[in-house]
Amino acid sequence: MTNKNCHRVSITDEWKQNWTTELLYNRKTKEVRNTITNEENRLWVKKCEEVNTHIGERRNTEAWRFVRASAREKQDKVCIQVTTLNEWMKHYANVLTEERQEYRIEIEHKINVEGEPVEVTPETVKKTITNLKNDKASVPEGIPGELLKNGTEKLYRMLTKVMNECLNGHPPPEQWKIAHISPVHKRVAKKIQTTTVVSL
Repeated sequence: MTNKNCHRVSITDEWKQNWTTELLYNRKTKEVRNTITNEENRLWVKKCEEVNTHIGERRNTEAWRFVRASAREKQDKVCIQVTTLNEWMKHYANVLTEERQEYRIEIEHKINVEGEPVEVTPETVKKTITNLKNDKASVPEGIPGELLKNGTEKLYRMLTKVMNECLNGHPPPEQWKIAHISPVHKRVAKKIQTTTVVSL
């Protein structure tokens, strides 16, 4: 074999070796990239679970600030003030009471007022039910507003009878005293002291 042919064989072997090395390198690079991506996805899911645990799934500003900052990997700018369960219980125990000072009115003398019975008509009840919004949380009994809106005239008459009895002294059903509550922040800093509740 001539020197020229030997040189060609040497170049070919070197090219094959380099090509194999590059192929292995690309393959390993892809594996590493996939590993990194999977790990980032795992961490992202974990961060999202933390957000849902501490704040819930409401799209409030604080939650989305946390999510965006986590996506940019700037957790040092994230500040979440977590309210413990005991703090919420004490706050609700203070809010959901009739003995709050702002609702206690001192009356010098009692006033007895007797008037005519108060009555509502089935048409009024039907009109009120018709104005209920759709896709809203139902009462604890699980009766959605859409079901009432599609009720029969008999249903409206029965509801009217119950309403009139309650308006004229009959105690309301115990089920009506039960409601789901949801915290509502006032238009100030989102602290537990500035949180009121609404019943659903």
